[in-house]
Amino acid sequence: MPKNKGFTREQIIEAIDNSDYTYNSVATYLAVMFSKSGKCTHDTAKSYIQKYNLEEYLNFKTTEISKDCIQIIRKAIKKGDVKTAKWWLERVLREKFGNEIVIHNENKDPLNINLSGDFLSCKELKDSAMVDVENDETETDPSGND
Repeated sequence: MPKNKGFTREQIIEAIDNSDYTYNSVATYLAVMFSKSGKCTHDTAKSYIQKYNLEEYLNFKTTEISKDCIQIIRKAIKKGDVKTAKWWLERVLREKFGNEIVIHNENKDPLNINLSGDFLSCKELKDSAMVDVENDETETDPSGND
């Protein structure tokens, strides 16, 4: 149960309404506006939201703001905003237009990956990420920039 017994249901609703609908932002609002100590944690805010059965209200507010954001994105794309269109494609159609690939290797066997595109030497690849490169002494950069 919450340690600070001073927050009322109305204060929690006010904090939700004036936050960005995360437990941390609700906690920040409560700390600034209502806490005598000026402190309120994520867990305290969550406890009060649960205590007053306000999870559904928080979810509703989150969904409401999400719909607003989607409308803004749609309007920007329809107006020809290329940057927004690319952003949307990278996130919604990630497999086709995304900038990253997520690989789950659950069997713990070595994973062999062949990449195409800009050439990186083994040294550059090792320096850019935590990668174990086998046989790096036999691979050479075709441009001669080993």
